[in-house]
Amino acid sequence: MAIAISDLLSGYGNNDATSYASSSLSPAANSLLLFPYSTRHATSGPTATVSGLSLTWIKTLTEQVDGLSTIGCWHAQCPASPGSGVLTLTMDGGVTAIGASVTILQITGHDTTTPIVTTYLAATGLTGATGTITFNALANSGNAQIASFMHRGNSASTPEAGWTANADGFGGTPNHGHRSEWKIGAFDASATMTWTSVR
Repeated sequence: MAIAISDLLSGYGNNDATSYASSSLSPAANSLLLFPYSTRHATSGPTATVSGLSLTWIKTLTEQVDGLSTIGCWHAQCPASPGSGVLTLTMDGGVTAIGASVTILQITGHDTTTPIVTTYLAATGLTGATGTITFNALANSGNAQIASFMHRGNSASTPEAGWTANADGFGGTPNHGHRSEWKIGAFDASATMTWTSVR
């Protein structure tokens, strides 16, 4: 079965909180849930953890972009009967965030034994209007590429042509934008995302 990716939930919240909960979700049987997120902070930003649906969540990657922003990702394999429930993003150490943007992707048709092959980190600074992630060649032609981007601006993000993206999540107070995109069936050596403002 070929890989398929769908957007279960995307959004941005500018409320101050130590945790952010999703609406109730009902993932597909044996699907993989991928949870890219980004948060804004008044001071140094912490990492965060994901919980929910009685799943075992594994840290895919975490990168603190700068002292005020964190971007990261978690994933979990669903059983044959995952049921319904909420997912919660919780700031480590009980630190209060001043905004968070999340993407919850559902992946089916994947290798359930080794769902994540390779991860990449790329930081392009705070002054540009384009983010780029460079990939090595795919280990298998059936693999998918997924990229997630964050910027400190109240502006929409535009995915690269030929890539599919989730619903955009951005807003103000504080200015923050976050969006993910994916490509299946054809390798692209780099993924880009553009936006109109960074402050």
